[in-house]
Amino acid sequence: MTPDLTIGIPTRNRREHLTSLLRRIDAIDDGRSYQVVIVDEQSSDDTPDLLARWRPRRADVTVVRHDNPMGVCGARNRIIEHAQAPYVSWIDDDDLPAPTRYGRQLDELRRTGFRWSAVGSVNIDADNVVTQLRHARGVNRTEITAADDRKPHAHELSGRSLTGGFTPTAPPHRRRS
Repeated sequence: MTPDLTIGIPTRNRREHLTSLLRRIDAIDDGRSYQVVIVDEQSSDDTPDLLARWRPRRADVTVVRHDNPMGVCGARNRIIEHAQAPYVSWIDDDDLPAPTRYGRQLDELRRTGFRWSAVGSVNIDADNVVTQLRHARGVNRTEITAADDRKPHAHELSGRSLTGGFTPTAPPHRRRS
């Protein structure tokens, strides 16, 4: 079965942040199917061990390791090579998506027929105070708040940014069959 969305995560030596992100992704329970593609850019900490042990309940996982780091652009290109869904959502290893983010964006893309979307970001400090709020602006995009519907817990979001967008896995002239 083709997943609804591929979540692409480039990482390097960020096990602690990545652990929080993977827990958040594993908690998504919205009836959709997800593929998670993680590109490890030659981590020398215990990130490879974490990735070898991670068994999400609801997502298919592909882990790619670069023995020679290729940078974020190279990692994202690798993610696209492994993506099976019609859309890829990029997320940095230190970001935490709102629990409803992916489902809401997919619903809006399907409702509007747009090929891509972008969202803003919300930075929240340890006291749950919003320190920065940015909205995406542009044409042919959906505006969906990245903030959770409830007041976030500081231990979940302290100093983190909720951000990201969706990109089609193939440009219009090279659609997959």
